Amino acid sequence: MPDTEPESTYQVRTLVAPSGERLLWVTDSTGSYHLGINAFYLWRLRRGGASVNTLRIKLLALCRFHEWLDANGIDLDERTLAATFLSPDEVDALREHLRTNRTRPRQAVPSARTQRLLRAAGAGNPIPRRPEPRPHVNANRWRSNCTAVRDYVVWAADKAIHRIQAGDADDAARYVAATERRERFIEAMSSDFPEPAASGRQGLDDAELGCLLALVDPRSERNPFEPAQRVRNHTVLRILLETGLRIGELLGLKGGDLRLEGPEPYIMVHRRADDPEDPRKDQPLAKTEAHPKPVTRELASLLVQWVGTERRLYPGAKRTPFVFLSRKGGPISNDAVEDMFRILRAAEPALPAGLSAHVLRHTANDRFSAAADQAGWRDNVEQQVRNLVMGWKKHSATAEIYTARHTRRKANEITLRLQGLGSGEDAR
Repeated sequence: MPDTEPESTYQVRTLVAPSGERLLWVTDSTGSYHLGINAFYLWRLRRGGASVNTLRIKLLALCRFHEWLDANGIDLDERTLAATFLSPDEVDALREHLRTNRTRPRQAVPSARTQRLLRAAGAGNPIPRRPEPRPHVNANRWRSNCTAVRDYVVWAADKAIHRIQAGDADDAARYVAATERRERFIEAMSSDFPEPAASGRQGLDDAELGCLLALVDPRSERNPFEPAQRVRNHTVLRILLETGLRIGELLGLKGGDLRLEGPEPYIMVHRRADDPEDPRKDQPLAKTEAHPKPVTRELASLLVQWVGTERRLYPGAKRTPFVFLSRKGGPISNDAVEDMFRILRAAEPALPAGLSAHVLRHTANDRFSAAADQAGWRDNVEQQVRNLVMGWKKHSATAEIYTARHTRRKANEITLRLQGLGSGEDAR
């Protein structure tokens, strides 16, 4: 669940067109269309093919930039026309401003139905206290904010620089000086960022995994979900655990994506930006390109049971192509999946406090690593196969983020083996 931006004098607004396209635009303190930011969005940002969520983050950074300009009495148009841009001290102050965390952690208030389930599961207060905000955004977001502002200013600056007419020596000197100031601004806004800190998130260990599977079994007396939702929730959790799908990929699945017949069943993951069939304003999106996800026969059977029997009982099931539905018959939301994990954490203290869909993604990658070790794959073969299955680029190093537990286990085994060799013991 995303954090929320505080009220601002500049706002990023969203319109869902009849075609399904999500259109963004920015208004200023008077509610008027902001010409500069919106022109940059239309002519530069949208052409890059980024997702709506990524574009929104960039626009929020530009809103913060203009708020900083207003607070400091800086006229950007005047500065760019004069090709003076920002002074070194102003750049330092701007970077610090873009680093400050202005988002308020969203207080997740569950529905009345979820609150009742949480109380039944043993949660003392089903409405958690709002977390304290961090003073700074993380390194990736800081870099993203600075990069968005840098590109925006350079886009405006280039137009001003190109207006300098080639003429006498004074014009040439102005052109050179403006170009040098532009390059210094780019350098100042592009350097000295800390390396992103490791998230520390790990997959479930064997005991936690066994505990989770026993708890979500629809036949279990300890299953904390309502009987009508148990098969759905069990199927959702098994898919996340066994395939490592992201939430956006799971929530975007349609019936035609399930290829469950034959000896090699699989799920087809598609990236469907601006899908006209998706009524959700914040459309869940896949981050990767289209790719197949092999599934076991057991998981295929669970999906057949869900789609062929249980799903039909939901109101309006025939009117939507999405695989997983809410109680009211529309496609299930990200909040609903987060509620599942909130209820599971309350029902079973042995599960990690941070249990989430992303933890199950880490778990799936740990299991993949263990299977690759058993098969005796070389590291480069394992990486290529994993990248193919996960939909990552051929030479992506993303796997390093998701295999912390398995890597640590292998490191421990090697360390103990070396210690055993040093002492004359067989440490195998």
